[in-house]
Amino acid sequence: MSQGFDRLGFHYYHDQDHYTQADLDRWLPIFQSIQTKWLTLSGSCSLAIPEFFLRKLIEADIKPIIHLEASIDQLNVRSLRPLFANYADCSIKHIVLHDRPNMRTQWDPSSWSRGDLVERFIDHLIPLLEFQTEYGLKPIFPPLEPGGDYWDTAFLRTALGSLQRRGKGELLKDLTLGLYQWSYGKPLEWGAGGPEVWTCAQPYNTPTDSQDHRGFRITEWYSAICREVVGIELPMLILAGGISPQTQVGRTGIKPDLDAITEILEHARCDDHPGLVLNLALDPHTVSEGLRDSWEAIIEKPSPSRRIKAKVKELFAGEETSTTNATHKKIISHYVLLPMSNHRNLTQDWVNVGPFALAVKPVVGFSVGEAQFAERVTIIGHETDIPAAIEDQLRSAGCDVNRLRMADASELLVMAAELASKNLTSGVVNA
Repeated sequence: MSQGFDRLGFHYYHDQDHYTQADLDRWLPIFQSIQTKWLTLSGSCSLAIPEFFLRKLIEADIKPIIHLEASIDQLNVRSLRPLFANYADCSIKHIVLHDRPNMRTQWDPSSWSRGDLVERFIDHLIPLLEFQTEYGLKPIFPPLEPGGDYWDTAFLRTALGSLQRRGKGELLKDLTLGLYQWSYGKPLEWGAGGPEVWTCAQPYNTPTDSQDHRGFRITEWYSAICREVVGIELPMLILAGGISPQTQVGRTGIKPDLDAITEILEHARCDDHPGLVLNLALDPHTVSEGLRDSWEAIIEKPSPSRRIKAKVKELFAGEETSTTNATHKKIISHYVLLPMSNHRNLTQDWVNVGPFALAVKPVVGFSVGEAQFAERVTIIGHETDIPAAIEDQLRSAGCDVNRLRMADASELLVMAAELASKNLTSGVVNA
């Protein structure tokens, strides 16, 4: 597995109501099948997440990030001591205290309106961060709202400068920045290069011919602030991210978030992902209607049926396929053939196929001519979408053909896991 894909993660439910054994039985196989390595969990200040739930995640090589989204006046060292002791016993390393302290809603109205807001926040935060280190936890600066009521880049710059001025060098050296990484419907290259490139962008003022940090490249802007204020770049932990709900339908009629989510997932896999960004935490519950629908489909079918399991065994039993009638040299290992039909929701097909394609890396397309050059072809669609004659044509060309009558998310995840177990994860035949 590439280093980049080791960063793939998700934000779990935004509540504390889904930590039962049944929830674990439902979700853990799904997260494992798509090679999840990080999982952000919403925590409570008064009640710990069950130990069995956390230990099972860790045993599955999934790193939990526990986020206590408490308002500024709710947390103190005394109240956190039993909670930290409990989590330390579970070998938890990442607990994030507070959420978006640059937003008015996180403060008592009288506290927000007083001066020196950031300095007062640092007064409050330092004992908590130092308390984290006592329990072997990573000190993590809470995520800010990009933009926000108090502009986040100004808030971060002032906060880091305050820590530096107070002689907290050791704490700064160990500090990790928590953040949200949303594209807000913009291209993933929006803001690339940071403030060194977009010199006209200022807090509360981004000229129309400029770009700012409110996009997927927010990490570059935060890194630039760290270099300028502290002299080093600090590691960053993504609590949630992906595509924002503001994404609009483009001129092509295809939601750009479907393309962008695939691009983001590939970004998480690739080796040039910034080394100090520890993870990518997609938030499937809020990123877009299309992805939420896909996620709900997985919820509805947490465990594959016997029919699905039988289909997977049939497809990947390793039986030799006769190629005596083959007339095409096989230059593709696996081809997923999608229908071009007005009767299907092709957009939803792409949402469901996307994670499978990234995990397995087949060639995905609409061309029967291309598919004939594949050793294995998976047809997605009913006979009304792709006729049975096409199946016969592909088999005559020497292809091992299997049909899934719909792009079912859980079925594809099972197939991805089966392929991974057999190391069948490349769409192109090695020469």
